[in-house]
Amino acid sequence: MEESHPLSCIQMIKDWWLSCETNRQNHPRCSRSLSGSDIIDPNRTPLPKRCVRVTSVFADAVDPNEFDIKLRLEETQDNYGQYICLSHRWIQPVTQQSPTTESNYNDRLSGKGFDQLFPLFVHAFRAAVKFGVQYVWIDSLCIIQDNAEDWTQESVRMGRYYQLATFTMMSTFSPEDTALFAGYSPPTPDRIVRLPYRDKTGVQRGHFYVYPRTRRSLLAKKWASHINNSQLLTRGWIFQEWLLSRRIICLTPSGVYVQCQCRDQTAAQNHYGEDVGWFPPRPECRGFLSIKASLRLNFDNIHDVYCS
Repeated sequence: MEESHPLSCIQMIKDWWLSCETNRQNHPRCSRSLSGSDIIDPNRTPLPKRCVRVTSVFADAVDPNEFDIKLRLEETQDNYGQYICLSHRWIQPVTQQSPTTESNYNDRLSGKGFDQLFPLFVHAFRAAVKFGVQYVWIDSLCIIQDNAEDWTQESVRMGRYYQLATFTMMSTFSPEDTALFAGYSPPTPDRIVRLPYRDKTGVQRGHFYVYPRTRRSLLAKKWASHINNSQLLTRGWIFQEWLLSRRIICLTPSGVYVQCQCRDQTAAQNHYGEDVGWFPPRPECRGFLSIKASLRLNFDNIHDVYCS
């Protein structure tokens, strides 16, 4: 399955993620659990009980976009590592063909039985290769769906899995548009000018581009509208995943947005590095979209609980 991953978009996400991860002084909440009790070390993060391990097979050494993927369900045995979560809506009947069950569990441990995956999952795995992360956690693949005991054990751990993930990927496109990054390019500014770049000697070394920045009120209106009007947060499970994830990559029709848990940051940042302010299109959206940035569970006393 081939797809196009805009390298500039991938690099932007990498830069944002690494900046958030290493800048603990300005992003203290992004390196802790919501309770504030656990400091999350990216190099010593406990993996979920099971993950899908993704490896790439490059068919073309010249073009890094040309590669196939190999998948294997792995019992992590309490190992450590970085992993990505995918938050998604189940879409019948296509999603129902993907889950891990008692019948395909052993095959998937050996790297088989992934032929009928939901396309969104495949795109997420390919994105993980681009990000350089080899483990992906998706609930329907990493929990044995028809094993009541396994579901009971794993369902109560899901909150922790999302909190400890390096980041969570989400898409606000309609269920029919299952691609995550496939063939996607962030919208180009309406007006853009290319100017030559010259060094001190006057020799042209390349070009740079100038475009008018989008007003924060309009940028925030687009961001809030796409999240509120999508089906992404209409399900309780997905709302919980959005709330608990420390870092989120959200794909919308107006571009890619990244958001971390740090209270000092604005609601989100778009592909061009522009900050989104708190200007939701409807007053009732203000509290809803600010929940994530304000959520905290590290209360010192009962008064703080009541006043939160």
